[in-house]
Amino acid sequence: MRKLLVILLDASEAALIEKWTDDGSLPNLGRLRAAGTYAHTRPEVLWMAGLPWFPFYTGRRYEYFPLPFYLVWDPEKMTLQRPSPGRLSLPVFWRALQEGGPRAVVIDMPWVPQPEPFNGVEIAGWATHDTIFEEVQTYPPEYRAWIYKVFGKQIRYDENSAPMNAREFLRVRDKLCQITDRVAELSETLLRREAWDLFMVNFSTPHIAGHKLWDLTNVVGGYTEAQKAEMLDAMRQVYIACDRAVGRLLSVAGEDVNVIALAIHGMQDNITRNAILPEMLRRVLADEYLEGLPLRKKGWLPALRSLVPADWRHAVKSRLPFWIQDQLTVFWRAGQGRWKDKKAVSLPADVQGMIRINLKGREAEGVVEPGPEYETLCAEIMEGLRSFLDADTGEPFIQNITRLNADEKGQSTLKLDCYPDLTIDWVQTPARTHRALFSPKYGTIPWPTPLRNPEGRSGNHHMEGFIIAAGADIKSGTIKDARMIDLAPTILALLGQPVPDEMDGRSLDIIG
Repeated sequence: MRKLLVILLDASEAALIEKWTDDGSLPNLGRLRAAGTYAHTRPEVLWMAGLPWFPFYTGRRYEYFPLPFYLVWDPEKMTLQRPSPGRLSLPVFWRALQEGGPRAVVIDMPWVPQPEPFNGVEIAGWATHDTIFEEVQTYPPEYRAWIYKVFGKQIRYDENSAPMNAREFLRVRDKLCQITDRVAELSETLLRREAWDLFMVNFSTPHIAGHKLWDLTNVVGGYTEAQKAEMLDAMRQVYIACDRAVGRLLSVAGEDVNVIALAIHGMQDNITRNAILPEMLRRVLADEYLEGLPLRKKGWLPALRSLVPADWRHAVKSRLPFWIQDQLTVFWRAGQGRWKDKKAVSLPADVQGMIRINLKGREAEGVVEPGPEYETLCAEIMEGLRSFLDADTGEPFIQNITRLNADEKGQSTLKLDCYPDLTIDWVQTPARTHRALFSPKYGTIPWPTPLRNPEGRSGNHHMEGFIIAAGADIKSGTIKDARMIDLAPTILALLGQPVPDEMDGRSLDIIG
């Protein structure tokens, strides 16, 4: 059995990997791609950007996993909160490795539950973009003190949800390249220090770069031609840093190893319109026609917030405990007011919009009766939301609205204690193109930041990933039918381990 090195390039875009391996910008990934197997991977679900990690970890379909967003709805408490490590219980495949079998070293996987005893070493939450841990968590536990002493405390990048000037834009580029180098340094040390059969490391920096450096539409304050040239090349520079890290790890791991480089999902122009969804839903529920936003008393807290620059707010918020950060996010993004008085609420989300019905018997303070009242309300919301169009072009705002709560026989198919009832797929055009939207029934809503993305993200997710695999045990060529749930079985097969019966995936046909 050969050793297996698995390198995750979080949310890196397959089209960019192809472009920059073809032109020589990414020589290490280019050599792997030329020597081995390449495939696009399709997800089991086309919505909710956080979900694809769990099929990768478990080889199981998405219905099993209660995490549609990093803030999860709790129907008993009628609130959103980050899941506790205890609630996020997953049969993570590498933690099933026991003494006498393959030994694993695993670094910085997103959204993992609390590390637990297994045959290996695990580090979680050091440079990860998505995590439930406020401090680094490790197995064995004493590794945290060693990491703090040798490499320092957490180095993960706290994203500022606001536009940037040119200097800030380039500073983000530099910070992401530095984080990439630091993760590579930690990985090199553990590759040399530990015995391992499976070594897995996640580089989160392409994820942040895809959100913040995708293009220049959210750059404010003007810039010189020299700055523009640097900014247009910033994404490539972060990918080059990742490729350089890949080269470092390959050099330490040695030639006689199998290698997989992959991304769970990708990036594209930001199409989300979630910033405007709470007002759209409010008008539908109130059956209100209005030109512009409603006049409301702002109160002291919104007034104070408007006086503080976004980067100052971010600097303060990033130093607060997670639970306070999360409640601030809920307050500003989910809308203010008592949810028990509402028939439905727009939940914070990433790409797609999410709406939860305040249903009696499911929510602790539900107001909507199950049955005809629930069905009628869902239909009214769906029809009302579809009536909104771009105010300038008259083009649709919404591509599709999906009911998630039941199959064609009315049977529940999801973990409904936290999932939305409706998901909204926005049209596949950049959200930055809007100045306002209009409904003949509900009037005009100004776009919060005309011709820009409200949350400062020029790029956002799509659900297709990729896999590059190379080594003496791996075939060369291209495969077409690859799924996220097939990756864990494939890794186990390369390690000579049986695929558990409960896994829904299968080993990909890449093993020679």
